Amino acid sequence: MKNTIVGMLLLGIIALTACGKVNTEQQSTESSQESDVSVASEEVDVVESDEAEEMVELEDEETQEEEADNGRNNYDGFLKNEDKVYGPESLYTYHRLDDETDNEKEYILEELAQTVCEEDFSEYGNGEISKVKYAFVDCGKDGKEELLISVATKSEYDEYEHFIVIKKVNDRLNIVYSDASVYREVMSVNEYGYIDNEGSGGAMSSSFTKSFIDADGIWHFLYRNNAYQMFFTDEYNDDIWFNNESHPISLSEPLDAGYVFFEFDATESVEDSYDNVFSYAAYDKEQEYDVFGPAKGYFFMELKDDESIYDTSNPIKQFFDREGLKIYPIKEVEKLIEGKEQREGLTEEVKNGQNPEWTEIQLG
Repeated sequence: MKNTIVGMLLLGIIALTACGKVNTEQQSTESSQESDVSVASEEVDVVESDEAEEMVELEDEETQEEEADNGRNNYDGFLKNEDKVYGPESLYTYHRLDDETDNEKEYILEELAQTVCEEDFSEYGNGEISKVKYAFVDCGKDGKEELLISVATKSEYDEYEHFIVIKKVNDRLNIVYSDASVYREVMSVNEYGYIDNEGSGGAMSSSFTKSFIDADGIWHFLYRNNAYQMFFTDEYNDDIWFNNESHPISLSEPLDAGYVFFEFDATESVEDSYDNVFSYAAYDKEQEYDVFGPAKGYFFMELKDDESIYDTSNPIKQFFDREGLKIYPIKEVEKLIEGKEQREGLTEEVKNGQNPEWTEIQLG
């Protein structure tokens, strides 16, 4: 009897153990299945999130493309010589400096080109339109396109090229910029509205003017620089013009390099030079003259990186000290230029934009 009871107890323990094992396995299986479902759900969420991001990016790209297409459509009628643009009475030089939209002179494309030509040669001779072309630019790089028109004119003695920027302002097409390069000048407007004008005033002098048009169509003057190469021989000493008078140079000893004198104007005060900044730099006299030179946009040749030329022992520095002219080392001038660019809102991306793609237009 006792054996029977013990046997039954053992059977019950075995049964309970088996049931516990089954329950544990079931719980483990269920837990594993729940974990798999959770992981799968997370993977689905990640995929859906990635797909959503891709959809947003595609929609943004489509929106930008649609805006670009709509922007170009705004100019189609004008390029077909049908729609008019509004601008100033004179197109020779016009820079939009604020939100003004009171220019009421209307032009179709042919009228605009003809007005430019007539103004170029209003004082003498007869000129003609030699070429008209257009490009789309993105002033300020805000994704909204402006129309850039180039009108080239010529006569027997002179050649001009006008650059005119047209922007949709307050639901109408407005001229926001018009300026020209003349004989011995090279002017360019890049894809983001940065304007570079470089010219020659003679065998030893050159000028450089930098500006840009922002996303609102407002023109920003950056600086103007006159560069004069100082010329010396055993028989001849040069003279330099500053502070509204000429200053003959007398040196205590010969120079071992070529020197260029700089006058920077960052306020566009053409009438006087009281707030201008003066500097000079050295260059290799054997260097080849390059009209599209590399010296950061204010000279036609590579400059030497030599701070010792500003020491009081340098003959050029001694001359300027005697004349009472404050000289800034060229690196300090570069910092002043960078500061002006930042205050005006110019970015390196806009400054270093590429040339636009031009398309020629046949008038008449």
